[in-house]
Amino acid sequence: MSRAAWLRARPGLIRLYGSDDFPKSAKELAAEELTAAAHAGAFPAKIAEPLPLERIAEARDRPDAGNRDRVLLAIPR
Repeated sequence: MSRAAWLRARPGLIRLYGSDDFPKSAKELAAEELTAAAHAGAFPAKIAEPLPLERIAEARDRPDAGNRDRVLLAIPR
C-alpha cells in the first residue's frame, strides 16, 4: 500500500509537522506575519512586552513565577 493510500485509509490520523518540514522562506514569512499579528493584538492571550535575547533566562523563569502573560523574545536579525 502506498503512503498516500495508507494516510487516506485513516481519516482520524493526526499529522504533526516540525519546522524542518518547511522551507526557510516559509518560516521567515510565518515569523513576520505572526509578529505583525501579535503587535496588532490578534491573539486572545495577553502578551508581555518582548524581552531582548540577552534576558532569555528571565523569559524562561516568568511562567514558573506565576506570570500568565505570553513571553516573547526580541531576536535581532
